[in-house]
Amino acid sequence: MRRARRTLLMGGLALLAGCALPPAAPLVPPQVVLVDLRPRGLGLLAQELEAKVALENPNTVPLTLRGLRLSLWVDEQLLGSGSRRLELEVPPLARRRLTLSLLVPTGVLLERVLAALQRGGFRYRLEGVVLVAAAGGFERLAVAEEAAFAAPAPWPRPR
Repeated sequence: MRRARRTLLMGGLALLAGCALPPAAPLVPPQVVLVDLRPRGLGLLAQELEAKVALENPNTVPLTLRGLRLSLWVDEQLLGSGSRRLELEVPPLARRRLTLSLLVPTGVLLERVLAALQRGGFRYRLEGVVLVAAAGGFERLAVAEEAAFAAPAPWPRPR
C-alpha cells in the first residue's frame, strides 16, 4: 500500500513538472526549392513529371518528415500536383533532396510550354504542405517557393 502511494505521488509530481516546463517553440516551416523537373512517363491524356526538390530545415531541432504534398503553378495556373509518404529526418540547418511525381494533363502542359515560348519565359510557384512528426501525432507546415525563368536569348547568327 505504501509503495502504491509512493508510486502515485512520484507519477503526479512528474506530471506536474512536465506541465510546468515552458512550451516548445513553434516549428518554422522548411524552405522548399525546385531543383529540377523532368518528364518521367509519357501518355496521351496526362504526363508524369519528376520534380526534384530540396527541403532545408531552418530550425534548431531535427524535423522528421512523414509526408509531402506539392502543387506546381505556372503563370498563375495549376500545372500539376503530387504527394508522397516520407520517412525522412532533416537535421537542424541541413538540406535534403527528394523526388516527387507530378501528374499534369497533356493539354495543360502544351498550353504552358507554348505560352512560355511566346513570352520568352514564365513564373512558377511551388506550394504545399509538409507533414512533420510531432508529440502525439503530426503537424502540418505550409511550404512555398516562387521564382521566374527567362528563356535564353537566341544565339546571334554568324556573318
